[in-house]
Amino acid sequence: MTEKIKDIHIDTLRQKCCDLLAQSYMELGQRPNEEDIVSFAIILTNDLKEDFQNLYFLDIQKAFRNGIRNSEEFHITVKTYKKIGEK
Repeated sequence: MTEKIKDIHIDTLRQKCCDLLAQSYMELGQRPNEEDIVSFAIILTNDLKEDFQNLYFLDIQKAFRNGIRNSEEFHITVKTYKKIGEK
């Protein structure tokens, strides 16, 4: 089911963010440890709830995919995804 970020339970969104980050790091050829992925997923979840609550999670997945494939950035950081999200 397609839900807006604001309608997704925080625990569910956090798990979706963990999965998205794990996939994104793999696509970038990076291997962070599980603790780093979980920590960053918490930050991403909070940012999504605060700044992107009216988007669908599918929009976020597409933005990450686009950023990985069509950007010169090779690291996932808050500044990177915020910059790409504003485009």
